[in-house]
Amino acid sequence: PLSHDEVVHGKRSLLEKMPGDRWQRLANYRWLRAYMTAHPGKKLLFMGQEFGQSREWNHDHSLDWHERDADGHRGLVELNRELNALYASEPGLYASDPDPEGFRWIDHESAEQSVFAFLRRDPTSPDRPPLICVFNATPVPRDNYRIGVERPGNYHAVIDTDAARFGGSGYGTGTQWIADGGPWHGSPHSLRLDLPPLRPREGGPWSRIVVSRQAIVFTEGAARTVPGTATALAAAFVPIIGGDQVLGVVTMEDHDRADAFGEPEIRLLSTVATAM
Repeated sequence: PLSHDEVVHGKRSLLEKMPGDRWQRLANYRWLRAYMTAHPGKKLLFMGQEFGQSREWNHDHSLDWHERDADGHRGLVELNRELNALYASEPGLYASDPDPEGFRWIDHESAEQSVFAFLRRDPTSPDRPPLICVFNATPVPRDNYRIGVERPGNYHAVIDTDAARFGGSGYGTGTQWIADGGPWHGSPHSLRLDLPPLRPREGGPWSRIVVSRQAIVFTEGAARTVPGTATALAAAFVPIIGGDQVLGVVTMEDHDRADAFGEPEIRLLSTVATAM
């Protein structure tokens, strides 16, 4: 549980406890929420944590509800919504908390790579497919990472905290895999996964903005390579700067014109970014 004791008396908010720049703090928050949901035990989120409030909780003030619709925070809201829906729909995540048969380590010895994986299942429903939970706790991508699984056949992604819709970089492009590898981690079959890092994808809009601190415009085919803009003909990104950090971005897409963003549009977006 993440109670109010964790976000008061100078301890800072959950989001602001996270290491790194703004993007990395959001990524670490998403990682922690997924780990909390997958791990055995009952769940508790204190008020404001569902949208990642930046300011420490104060009983004399209301929550900072305006942050719920701010860049980055919208993804946290959507992630928490999907995690709650997954938790409610998968008995393996709640029905077996006191039963050791509902949890099994898959990989807990990868200290050098800081990757761990475990399985959750409902022991009362042996025919129901288990959930495979894999976590990369580093800012380094782990491509082609091998995970042992008990069953052969098709596997599909249920939650990827690095997905663009949650504010991630969209590093992993696969959503389905076939367990066609040999024995691994004491299991008879295995998968190979590309595990995203806890940092923005090199060359992506966020990493480029953090370095340049300037607006970036993608046009034509380049716009479609940006996570979340698969149908756009143009996409513009303008940094929100606070102190010496890039706190977020103001984004805009155009699905009709590749030349939609010129100097007047960038000035307008810059005005919006300055006001946030």
